[in-house]
Amino acid sequence: MKGYGDITKKTYQHVLNTDDTAMANIEKAISEDRERIDKALKDYEPLVSDDKDKKMLADDRAVLIEVATVRDKVLALSRLNKTGRPGPGTSKSRQPLPAGLRGRP
Repeated sequence: MKGYGDITKKTYQHVLNTDDTAMANIEKAISEDRERIDKALKDYEPLVSDDKDKKMLADDRAVLIEVATVRDKVLALSRLNKTGRPGPGTSKSRQPLPAGLRGRP
């Protein structure tokens, strides 16, 4: 999903940035990307063909919510310029990759 990759790239840009205005612009772009992904999933709903497809769509949504929760914590730390200190969301407190993302390209 291109939008997901864009959000990941922008998250890295946010973490590497220290300019408040630039970080605000990046956060706005991330929000717009999230809205596009949500719209794409909503647009797909009428195309759901069976229970398996419905479950896969629900699983995708659940994973995106889980990832967004972690990303929001990373962005909050980034806003405070706490990207190099051990704490929630940093390498010293790694959490396992959400099950729905394991094995995905």
